[in-house]
Amino acid sequence: PAVILKPADEKEEKIIIAEPESNVKLECSADGYPLTSDTIKWKNIPKRAEVIGSNDGKSILSVRNVSQEISGPVTCTADNGVGSADTWKIILLVKHEPVIKSAENSTVFSDRGVTAKLYCTAEGIPDVAFSWTYYGVVISDDNSRFKNDIVKLDHVTWQGILTVKEVAAKDFGEYICVARNEIGFETIKVSFLPDSTPDPPKIVRILNTSKDGLLLTWVPGFDGGHNQTHRIRYKSTLDPAYSYIDVHPPATNSVWISGLKPGLEYEVAMKSINEKGSSPFSTEIVKALTLDFKDFIGISRHDRDLSVSFMEVLAGSIGTVFFLLLIFNIVLLALYYHKKDHKTRRKYSDAYMSSSSDVDSKPESEETTFSEYSSDTLKGKTTSYDTISVHYSDTKSDSYSSAGEIETSQSSESSSTEKYHRPHHVYSDFI
Repeated sequence: PAVILKPADEKEEKIIIAEPESNVKLECSADGYPLTSDTIKWKNIPKRAEVIGSNDGKSILSVRNVSQEISGPVTCTADNGVGSADTWKIILLVKHEPVIKSAENSTVFSDRGVTAKLYCTAEGIPDVAFSWTYYGVVISDDNSRFKNDIVKLDHVTWQGILTVKEVAAKDFGEYICVARNEIGFETIKVSFLPDSTPDPPKIVRILNTSKDGLLLTWVPGFDGGHNQTHRIRYKSTLDPAYSYIDVHPPATNSVWISGLKPGLEYEVAMKSINEKGSSPFSTEIVKALTLDFKDFIGISRHDRDLSVSFMEVLAGSIGTVFFLLLIFNIVLLALYYHKKDHKTRRKYSDAYMSSSSDVDSKPESEETTFSEYSSDTLKGKTTSYDTISVHYSDTKSDSYSSAGEIETSQSSESSSTEKYHRPHHVYSDFI
């Protein structure tokens, strides 16, 4: 019978890794008698492939422009009609970057205190390696609680497995799987979620008390991966039995416990509940003393005193402000009237100075006659207006004229005189 000639280390199959868009030739040879041109045949022939030579027990299959889509096994069969046929598998693999199967194992649930595994599966040629990050931090192989393994599922499929030992609440969250080979890489998010009973609340505190109640607050603990509610247990130190309160809505983190007795010490504890079960009550027991009636009355009086004192301070402050505003307005008015009076006096002073300047500026060539105050007129305590004649001459007079000459001049040259009426005030005190 015909027997296919196989290399010693490739008895079962032969793997050929090709570059993308290259041309690949697959050869298959057989020995036996007789050998004809159709002794060797090919099965699972990929696209763009053809047999380019087949004689004397040798056949060549040529594949052009190979790509990832045609990766897979090709079977060579030798049969010369004598005995059974012999077969040999040739695996044609074309290099490509990893492709992660995103729908598989993208969410993992786990309880605490157990060992959990996260999976990441990808196809790629050549070999694919895996690494993991937790919120941006690469998980090192030196971490004793984490272990990273790689399993080859077939010629093109690989699986990364991250093992988490003794799972704690801090281990839950979002992990990133990175599949990488020499061509490229791809990533996927794997959610690691809890599936357990919750932890009891943390930091339970009593913030305030009254004569018949107290205000309780807390910080919710780990919820076990499910919605949780809380239950409060309380009693006075004199009571043998506990009372319970279920807190609603679930998101509440404070509650007022009412109906207590005044002047007694109470102790309070809490626990959390979800669909998987409930936590134990908190180990830290908080205690508080409610107010008795005397303390309550004293506090009320103190509050009233504080209220009255505040009103007195407020009234005093308002009165002070109004007083200061009044003083300020008085000062402003005083400044305003002082400035106004100063302007008025300056105005009259300027007018007086202007009048004096006009009198002093008359030319020397003018002859001005003034009437005398008569004693008779002063005795009569009357005020009269005398006519003052001013004669303008072309030349300056060398001497003053007598009173008679002035009168003569006034009568003779009345045509060239201008009359000015000036008031004469007569004072009897001068007599």
